[in-house]
Amino acid sequence: MQNLRIQLKEIARRGHAIFDEKIGPKLTLKDKGKYVAIDIVSGDYEMARTRLLAFQRLHARIPDCEAFMIRVGHRAAVKFGRHVRMAKP
Repeated sequence: MQNLRIQLKEIARRGHAIFDEKIGPKLTLKDKGKYVAIDIVSGDYEMARTRLLAFQRLHARIPDCEAFMIRVGHRAAVKFGRHVRMAKP
């Protein structure tokens, strides 16, 4: 299990590096909220309004891609669990 955790961290590290260096500088305000699927091996990527469409486009070009997903303007591509907002007193 430890090996899997290391692999996932490396995928995230590479994905964020590619996003920061290659993709981020090209983005505009209209891209906020879009999903970016990145092949961490080649650095190629696809951007779309949905996660599925971004991945499908990338997979169509690179069937054996090592994909990393990120959402423009957000910390993560997906949320796990419930988000509870506490009211201020």
